[in-house]
Amino acid sequence: MDRAAAAYEAARTEAEEHGVAGDRATSQAQRAFVYAYYTDIAHFMAGLPLPDGAGSGAQWLGWEGPPRVRWRGLVMSRRRYLPSAR
Repeated sequence: MDRAAAAYEAARTEAEEHGVAGDRATSQAQRAFVYAYYTDIAHFMAGLPLPDGAGSGAQWLGWEGPPRVRWRGLVMSRRRYLPSAR
């Protein structure tokens, strides 16, 4: 997650230097999605509970159940097509 955040920050900085507002905004949004959602999504994909007291900062609409089911389902459906992933 740290490497992803750093990469998005570098992209944002480069966009600022070149005056590309759209790329700057996109990079900043992706950087924000890294600390808040990516850790939760990684746990969902692995079928693991979120660590107690993790305080991920993610604000799921309603509750985390539906996104958890969808992300885990995505992983399981892909495994059917990738025999080496089993």
